[in-house]
Parts: sequence; C-alpha cells; structure tokens
Amino acid sequence: MKKEKWITLEYSKTAVRKAGDSLRILTSDSISEEQLNILSNWRSSHAYPMQCMLTLLRHLTVKVDTTGIVVQRLKRLRSIESKLIKMKTMSLDRMQDIAGCRVVVENIKKVHELQELLIKSRTRHKLFKENDYITNPKKSGYRGRHLIYKYNATKGEYKDFLVEIQLRSKIQHSWATAVEVVETFTGEPLKSGQGNKKWLSFFRCVSKLFAMLEDGNIPFNPMFSESMLIPKTMSLMNQLNIKTFLQDLPYSFEFIDRKKDKDDYFFILKLDAWENRISYRSFTQKQIKKASDDYLSLEKEFKGNNYVNVVLVSASSINNLKKAYPNYFADTKDFLENLNQIFTKQFTRTENKITGKRRAEYRDNSY
Repeated sequence: MKKEKWITLEYSKTAVRKAGDSLRILTSDSISEEQLNILSNWRSSHAYPMQCMLTLLRHLTVKVDTTGIVVQRLKRLRSIESKLIKMKTMSLDRMQDIAGCRVVVENIKKVHELQELLIKSRTRHKLFKENDYITNPKKSGYRGRHLIYKYNATKGEYKDFLVEIQLRSKIQHSWATAVEVVETFTGEPLKSGQGNKKWLSFFRCVSKLFAMLEDGNIPFNPMFSESMLIPKTMSLMNQLNIKTFLQDLPYSFEFIDRKKDKDDYFFILKLDAWENRISYRSFTQKQIKKASDDYLSLEKEFKGNNYVNVVLVSASSINNLKKAYPNYFADTKDFLENLNQIFTKQFTRTENKITGKRRAEYRDNSY
C-alpha cells in the first residue's frame, strides 16, 4: 500500500491572510467555499510539524513522568474564527496555536522539570516564544506553561511553521477542562473572559484555591484576605448549583465507543449536547488527508450550531484521549475531587483550630 504523504501548503501566505480576513468579517456562516478550503489547507499543513513536536515531547515526558499524557490537536474552525474576531490585529498566517501539543503531568514540579528538559534539548526546532501562565495567570484564572516552537528540521516546505506546546499539571488541567465543559453546556464564552459574571468569578476563585492546593498552602488566618476565597467560592457554588450541574453531565451522555484498532492514530471527536451523545471517528496516520477533509466537512455541517463541537486530535489510546480532553466527554470528576480536597482541608484546619483552642482553655483552667 502506498504511503500517503503529509499535507503541504498549496497557497501563498497572502492568500491565507486574506482567507483569515474574510473569516473575521463574514464568519464561517458566510465565507466562500474557496476561502474555507484555503483555511483548511493551511490548518492541515501543520500536521507534520505538530507530529515532530509530539515525538520529541513523548521522548522527554517519559523521563519526567511515566504516566504523563501527550496529545495533539488542530485548532477548531470555530476557535480560529473567535480568535480573529477578538484580536483585530491578528492575521491567520501568524496565528501561533493552529497546531497544538498538550502534555499533562502529575504536578507543578514536573511541569517545570519538563519545561527545562524541553528548552535544554538538542532539538533543531527553534523556541519562538514562552508564556508563563503559572507565575502570571490569565485574567480568567487559566494556569499553565505555553511554549511556541518554529519547525526547523529537514523538510523545508514546513520551515518556521509554528506549534504551540501546553504544559499543565493535573490540577491545572482539571480547572481548564471544567471551564470548557461549562462553556459548552451553558453557551457562555468563559475562556475568552466573557459571559456570566458569576461563572467567571467562580472559576477565578477556584483557580487561586487550586494554586494554593498545589503549593500545599490553604490559608486559614482570617486576617489574610485570601481566606475569604473559600466562603465566596461556596456561596457561588450554591448560587450556580454547580455540584448538581457538573455531576449530572457524564451520566446523561451516551458514549458511542468501539474497540480501538492498533493502527488508529487520529480521532475526530464529536460532542452533541443536544442529542446527549459523544462519538468519534478514527483514522490511521496515513489517512491524515481523509481525517482533515472529514474534519472540515463536519465543521461545515454544524457551523452555527453551538450544541455540537468537533475536534481533530491524536492520542495513543482512547483512555488517554478521555484524560486529555475530558471536556469532550463531559467529565469533571477530577475538578470536583480537587474542589472537595480543598474544602476537606479547610474543614480539618478549622476543627484543629477549635480543638487546639479548647485544649488551651483546659490547660489555663487546670491551674
């Protein structure tokens, strides 16, 4: 069987830029078929540079965390459109996260270790930009490390193609994917810092609490302003009925599954919030062209339908797929467990403080 080639860019960067400008002005509902095909080809041509970075990341991640998860995805048309509309000066040919690799490791210490390994590696690819959203979280509360690399290996047709690498701890990942789950099922554009103010405030509070959880420091001292985060978070949880809302989601969805073939490599995930159904299509690595074409076809079919989300990803197993993209499986279990851990620690500290106070009173009264 003849090996299918990786997709290369068939248009000029100027044509790509114009397609992006059309998408910004007309949106995907009105953009021409030709412009949509240019956009799709530009996105799909990032598959090979992205694969190269994935291979490097898998090699490095196992040195830091043998249970680490490494996956890749090509940015959704809806997300590209949203970014172009929000960032007026952004052009499609300069967008840095068309191709993305995500690594989820056990804890924040391993995030930093992996980042150091990556920067010090002998890869020929060039580090173009770093964003430290752990030291300086986004306004939304998002935390993680992002590194943008330029492809710089043997295939000249991909030279300087950009690939974004996201490094997250499990706790950071649980927060980020919970935001996406809520965004999907409420229609609130929370990732971009817009929408319902109570949801935005809730996730900002939880981000700070998760940061403290990772540092092992949940403050109790009433004189410390951050201590008000817990009662504020609990109040917002009650107002939004968050536990019931999130806990009910996984049980209301039907996952259309089948046994993974050994050659399955790319997956198109489709989440239908209206039909309460999650399904996927799988493709071998040689079928990248068909996967890309089917991806665009589904995006065209469901454009304008906010109840259906599709994404083209790659993972070594269905299990890793679920762990890396729990938002596509309506799974917020880890997020709720981390929340519960915070409240349990706070309750224990409160009890210890009360017990300690009673012991002191007993000692004082015993003399």
